[in-house]
Amino acid sequence: VNSITISNLIKKYDFKKLDLLFLDCEGYDGKIVFDFLSTIYLRPIIIFEFIHIDNVFFEKLILKLLDKEYLFFSVSENMICYPREKKININLDDQ
Repeated sequence: VNSITISNLIKKYDFKKLDLLFLDCEGYDGKIVFDFLSTIYLRPIIIFEFIHIDNVFFEKLILKLLDKEYLFFSVSENMICYPREKKININLDDQ
């Protein structure tokens, strides 16, 4: 199977803007998000499945998200991460 890093994919197609990065990569989500945060300066909302990431790497990923000033929360098996400057108000109460 041929593959490409997320940074090379973005460079290949010359993305200048990215609003949403949504991943479901059968256990590779954490590594892809970490690579993205380490090499790309775009600031999209990021959604990825976290339940298959081992605890040690997950802690490293959380620290990277915090370092890059992302806010995050989980919904089921997914992490919803968004840049602090794009902070949104979410009301989960039924009113």
